[in-house]
Amino acid sequence: MGPSRLREELGNIETRMDKIEDHLVSGDRFEELESRLRELGEGLEDTRGELQATLNEALDKVANESKALKIAHAKEMSTMREDSRVLKEKHALETLINKKIMASRIVVSYERLDALSFKPCAIDRIVIILYCTG
Repeated sequence: MGPSRLREELGNIETRMDKIEDHLVSGDRFEELESRLRELGEGLEDTRGELQATLNEALDKVANESKALKIAHAKEMSTMREDSRVLKEKHALETLINKKIMASRIVVSYERLDALSFKPCAIDRIVIILYCTG
């Protein structure tokens, strides 16, 4: 290829590039694309606002449910504490009753031994006292 042929090819390429550039910059498509991009940008802001509102609503719902669960948990804990207190009192009362019953049995048993003229030694008395105190 000679120099004149190269100049001709280079000229053709430059002409094509100029046509493409003119078409892109001044053509209707560029304006359409620019308009469409503006629309998408505006739609994106609307969508963002809707998404933010939905997230805020969901967050409020979860926060309210959490408060309700905390209140329910506090009530349940209060009930459990009251039940525990009642059971402890009941257990203490039952223990006291059982000790009184055992003490009365020991006294009766001791009186029977006494009626039989049996005098327990000091060790027997310690065993009886220990048995009474549980």
